Amino acid sequence: MLINRLRTCDLEWPEYQALMDHVAKTTWQLVKDENLGNYYVSKDERLCFAAPAQPFTWPDWRPTYVRTLFGMKAGHYEMAGGYADRFDGQQSDPLMVFTGGVEDELFGYPPIEISCNLYPFQSNINGALFHVSREGNVMDPDASTGALSVLDSVEQFSRNAIVQALKGNDWFCAYRHLNLVILD
Repeated sequence: MLINRLRTCDLEWPEYQALMDHVAKTTWQLVKDENLGNYYVSKDERLCFAAPAQPFTWPDWRPTYVRTLFGMKAGHYEMAGGYADRFDGQQSDPLMVFTGGVEDELFGYPPIEISCNLYPFQSNINGALFHVSREGNVMDPDASTGALSVLDSVEQFSRNAIVQALKGNDWFCAYRHLNLVILD
């Protein structure tokens, strides 16, 4: 079933083809966790994808590969940080830009002005929140500047996430060279 999901997206990226090859030759099991949801988990638990219990309506402005890669991550399914796992179609809350779910000021983060075209997208394994803009960028809240900065385009971010997942790394390993405080 997972390989069929990947086939719905006609990408010619070498990374995507390598992912499809890996998925096709790997044994997968569907794990149903009553608290965390459903996941396709590789037999060696090196890679997993979220398997939404209910269909989610993705907005037209999101590339189709975002839906296809949803929840992809290296490691155990219980870890945070799956691809686009924080995207729910709701706009980012200006009071919860850094972590979501808890107001930033409670953690000592400065307020950041955000546009109405910004949406929670993904977190790292520590729960730090990254956002996506309708313009096609993944945004990183920066406490030192009190502003959002572009981490990468959604396309390049996605390609990097695939490469890291295939290596068995967390997605943010592709950005370690940037020395972002929130990635630690």
